[in-house]
Amino acid sequence: MIIGVLYNSAPGGGAVIPGSVEAVKRLYAESKVRFVSNESTSTPLKLQEKLRRLGYDIDIAHLFT
Repeated sequence: MIIGVLYNSAPGGGAVIPGSVEAVKRLYAESKVRFVSNESTSTPLKLQEKLRRLGYDIDIAHLFT
């Protein structure tokens, strides 16, 4: 298991952790990966939309809130 942070929450939607978009692409290419969020007020769809705005291409089936 790998535990990590993809972005820092901030007003306006957050800021990407440097190198994290590339790391997610590499993980997807090399392994089965799933993402778990502690954002309990957000649906998987809303979280996916936010992550896409930040530059991540994550399948909604791989997001768990």
